Amino acid sequence: MTYKKIVNGLTVLGIFFIFIMPHEIAGLLIELFHFMWELLVELLDVLFEGAEVTLDHIIELLFETDLHDTQIIVFYILFGIIGYGLYRFCRIVPGFFLRVQSYLIAFWEYNKIRTYLYWRGLTLIERIKLVAICAAGIIGFIFLNF
Repeated sequence: MTYKKIVNGLTVLGIFFIFIMPHEIAGLLIELFHFMWELLVELLDVLFEGAEVTLDHIIELLFETDLHDTQIIVFYILFGIIGYGLYRFCRIVPGFFLRVQSYLIAFWEYNKIRTYLYWRGLTLIERIKLVAICAAGIIGFIFLNF
């Protein structure tokens, strides 16, 4: 029970801070994602350089070429690999976007019908209460954050 109270208290505290300081929370999240992006780019750069150096040594040992010829061969090999990867990617992307589009349309229609049926099930007093609560929440959010 004590751990549940601690978790519930931290949850309420987190929600409180999100409503009181949304700009700071958003700034922290943006910085976190930026840091993760920099780590990913650095990792990809190190992996690419490692693959290039390995391919350089393999080509140099197999064909006994000098540095310039090895670099040209490695460039065209990497160019072909990347070109084939882009070709395969471009073949996959249209189908993926069509599936995402159909899913989003179905999701939109389902939620629109659900909201409509919910609204139709409310009495006039409940509708007025819902609109008033939403308006008060929006106005409160605007006044607290500007």
